[in-house]
Amino acid sequence: PLTDRWNKVFGALAGMPRGDSWQRVHDGAVRAICVARMLLHNLPQKYQDHRRGKYPALSCGISHGGGQLCPSNLHWRRDIAAIVSYLLQDASFSRLSGFANCILQTYAPRLHRYCCDTLDALQVRDPQLTRPFINSAFAACCFNLGLQTVSYPHRDHANLSWGWCAITALGSFEPSRGGHLVLWDLNCAVPLRPGATVLIPSALLEHSNAAILANEERFSFVQFSAGGLFRWVENGFQTEAAWRSKATQEEIRMRDADAHLRWARGLDMLSTIDEFAPSNSK
Repeated sequence: PLTDRWNKVFGALAGMPRGDSWQRVHDGAVRAICVARMLLHNLPQKYQDHRRGKYPALSCGISHGGGQLCPSNLHWRRDIAAIVSYLLQDASFSRLSGFANCILQTYAPRLHRYCCDTLDALQVRDPQLTRPFINSAFAACCFNLGLQTVSYPHRDHANLSWGWCAITALGSFEPSRGGHLVLWDLNCAVPLRPGATVLIPSALLEHSNAAILANEERFSFVQFSAGGLFRWVENGFQTEAAWRSKATQEEIRMRDADAHLRWARGLDMLSTIDEFAPSNSK
């Protein structure tokens, strides 16, 4: 786990499960991405050259933000939607998603519960909303289709600020020479071999990838949740502006006074390393 000076666990270098079967999971995911690349035509340029990097990226799941009036499923035109559906139905990505979900549940159980409860509430309110993988704590995911998925330094500011984003590296590259996950705020570069997963608070930490060799290939599979989804639920399934338009002055005063405590409540969802001591694991 990644810990701070107060022993708070704020991320995890999860790696991959032991055993030969995980290589087959990785290879299956890469094959699915290669098929998706062959089928993908006329992807709008803004999804090929964007602030995170210069590579095609297909996102799906539940989103809220960027001018949306309410949470909704991310939509694509019919041919691209079919490709996204193909990737989601591939068993390898279900395994990758499940592994990341288990790591989040293990190292940040309160955060995991908060995410699951929020998504459950959203889907009860609007059954049309669909998270990419059933029972996952992540509202959305993104398939970064390479051929060289090397991201620019960035923060994912629209994600839940204290939430974790799961990043899985895929492809054929030498991890000791390139493809590292660079965590600029921590002044470190983490070798991330194909098939390995790391979970970080991507809204807070500036991160990027080291370059890979010209003859190498790198893809990635990323899972995340937009912060706007949590605010929507906490506001009684409405925007902040809508809530304020209906609230009394006293309710607004109490909300504003409580606002600075939201971050503290978020931090309380993170575990401390002491919680994993044998005496606390009964």
